[in-house]
Order: sequence, then C-alpha cells, then structure tokens
Amino acid sequence: MDLFTLKLIITPLLMLMVSLAVKKWGSFVGGILSGMPLTSGPIAIFLSIEQGPAFAAKSASSALAGLAAVLVTYLGYLLLSRRFSIWPACLCSLSIFGFTSFMMMLSRSLPLSILISMIIIATIIWLTRNVQGEISQRVTPYWDIPLRMLAATTLLVAITSSAHALGPQVSGLLSPVPVIAWPLTLFAHVHGGRKEMMGLVRGNAVSAVGVIIFYLIISGLILSMGIFTTFVVAFMASICVTALLISALRQPARSGAV
Repeated sequence: MDLFTLKLIITPLLMLMVSLAVKKWGSFVGGILSGMPLTSGPIAIFLSIEQGPAFAAKSASSALAGLAAVLVTYLGYLLLSRRFSIWPACLCSLSIFGFTSFMMMLSRSLPLSILISMIIIATIIWLTRNVQGEISQRVTPYWDIPLRMLAATTLLVAITSSAHALGPQVSGLLSPVPVIAWPLTLFAHVHGGRKEMMGLVRGNAVSAVGVIIFYLIISGLILSMGIFTTFVVAFMASICVTALLISALRQPARSGAV
C-alpha cells in the first residue's frame, strides 16, 4: 500500500473517530483529540518518510512557528465570532493565520514561537474557563460527518503533496494546520452553537502544549534516533503532558465544587 492510499484511509478515519467522540463525550474531549498529534502527527510522519529525517527536523522547528499562528487564529475566531456570524469570522480568522504565519516565518525565532503559543494557550483557556464541553443534543444532517472527512483529507493531501516544492520551512509552517480540528470546529459551531465550538477550541488549546513537546522532540532527536523511535517518544511524551495538564485544570474545578 503506497503513502497516498494511506493518507486517503487514515485521515478520514481519524476525523470519523473524533466526530463520534464529540457526540459521545462532548466538544472538549473532541477538541483534545483533534488537537493532539494523534491527528496532526500524520503530516509530520508523511513528511519524514517522503522527504527524509533532515527535512523533518527542519520542518518540525518551523512547525512550532506554525502552531503559534494556528493558536492566534483560534483566538481570533473566538473573539470575532462574538460580533460576527460564522463565515465572516472564519474568513477573517484565516486572514489572521496567513498574516501571522508570514510574520513568524520572518522572525525564525524558536523561543518566540513557544512564548507566543504559551501566552495564547493560557488566554484561550481563561476565556473558555466556564465552558464544560457539553454533549450536543442537536441532530446533524446525514452529510455532516462525510463532509468533515472530505475536508480533512483534502487539507492533508494538499499540504503533504506540495511539501517538496515548498521546502522544509514553509511545509513546517503548514504542518500544524488543524486539518481535522478546524473543520470540526466550524461544523460544531454551525450545528452545535457557540458553546460547543468554545469547548472544541478549549480542548485544542489544552492539547497544544503536548504538540509543542511533540515537535521539540522531533526537531531534536530524529537525526540521531531515527524516524520510528523518535515518533514513538514524541507521541508518548505529548500524551503524558496533555494528560497532566487536563488533570491540573480539573483540580480547581473540583476544589470549587467542594
């Protein structure tokens, strides 16, 4: 089975799993799953296999700048959707992503990328502090999940297929693009309302800390440890960090409930 076929199989299956998780456990859980490298990681894996470890190491460093741009986009959408309807807010947020990505590409500062990401993560978590990620009771149309699967697969194939022409820096910037989380967020807003969308954005912000760890490990270890070992370590570290953060965020809520 070639890589292109794997892309066509893995991405829609992941979108299906996350969409079903949202229905069963709520938008916050769906946001965590869609934001973790369990879904964004396939782009990094495909890039390392198709373009080589050196390419993957360079693109992983740029991915942290791209992650900062993605988080700024989520924050922009969160704020803009208070004043505007969904699609104007979406288009403005995508413009924010393009501008922020360009500025981050010019800066080429890894510490700055991480600092901006952490500030935005903290801001999103604070803005959505009263959102519990409730399970939506609304009935979605039959075409909703298939369309999500198509949108996610199209984004992933476009990013990975253009990697050779774009080079490691631009490919790295695009690799954290939420191919599953962004369509999921928009569809949740359309069919579940603003509160469900906020739960997804909150979950994505929480899991973004693990994504930072994921890309730092790839950037630092893939040339010395190889593709398989590096990705296993990166995935495990990302999951552990995300789980610890979720536990830490639940402590104040439990304390307040007592």
